[in-house]
Amino acid sequence: MENRLQDVTNTLGSSQKQHSINSTPNLDKHFDLIHESHNELSQQLHRIETSTKQTNVDLDQLYSRSKSNNENLNKLLKNIVEYSNEVVTEGNATKADMSLIIKALEELKMRQISLKEDELAKIKDAIQPYFGGTDVQLRAELEKFTAFVKDDRLSKRILEEQFNHISESIKTLNIAAISEKMKELSQSSSELKESLRQELTPVNELKQETQFTNSQILAKLASIEQILHDQKNSDPKSVEIVSGESKVHELEKKIQTLERNYECLVEKYTQKYDQYKLLSQKFATLADTVQAEQVSNLPSPSIQNLKRFHNTNLRMIEENNTISNGKRIVSTPVELANSSDKD
Repeated sequence: MENRLQDVTNTLGSSQKQHSINSTPNLDKHFDLIHESHNELSQQLHRIETSTKQTNVDLDQLYSRSKSNNENLNKLLKNIVEYSNEVVTEGNATKADMSLIIKALEELKMRQISLKEDELAKIKDAIQPYFGGTDVQLRAELEKFTAFVKDDRLSKRILEEQFNHISESIKTLNIAAISEKMKELSQSSSELKESLRQELTPVNELKQETQFTNSQILAKLASIEQILHDQKNSDPKSVEIVSGESKVHELEKKIQTLERNYECLVEKYTQKYDQYKLLSQKFATLADTVQAEQVSNLPSPSIQNLKRFHNTNLRMIEENNTISNGKRIVSTPVELANSSDKD
């Protein structure tokens, strides 16, 4: 019977050893897969970090470029505003001058240009001696001059033509200047639009590239999370490992709490021991004072016995203190202790 029991125990032990040997490669494979997935995750995170740094650098460059473009745009707009103010000021001054000239010309137009009768009489008196001569040609020229002077309509027509010519020249000058200024402003605005379009084109391209890279990164992270979730749910050994790790963490927490409690006890004990030292010093001083006061009343053997009793008590306290300081509390988990007891 004993041989049969021994054979059964041997077969059970060999089967357990075989099972442990067979399960060891699976655990190695599982740990290898975990290690590989961890390496892949670290590589993916490194790539994400690198792309993020590059994106930050690109964004910094883009920000500096946009800032410089904004400063140049502000300078250009400031110059346009100053130039427009100058154009408006010059236009107002020119308009005032033109209004004064037109007013003067209108006043000149409305005036009576014809010569007065007394002035004609003076001219006649001045040229009258020439009519008494015999030169017929001179007389004819003087008559033509008199007729020309008397013809008011001819002088009015000449002045009207001059007035119209001056007015047209003023209007054309004003319109040409304004149109020239407007052309310059439109040209500068078109150049500004073109420069802004050229500067915003790489910004839009970089924005699209950043969005594309971010979408790729998010997709990769989602796939990695899905793979890890599937691995955790599919493999029961990983669940066991996770549960074992959680138990280990709980035991570590318990050990840490025990160590903290032990440190608190040690601190309290040291405080009590310090208090005891103070009390012992006070007792020693009190004993000295009592000895000094009662030395005359007590016999010498009783004093020696009291000293001996006091020294032995102090020695015992110090020995107990050294022994307690050398000790250390060792905590063992409950499960491990139970398993050791069963073994």
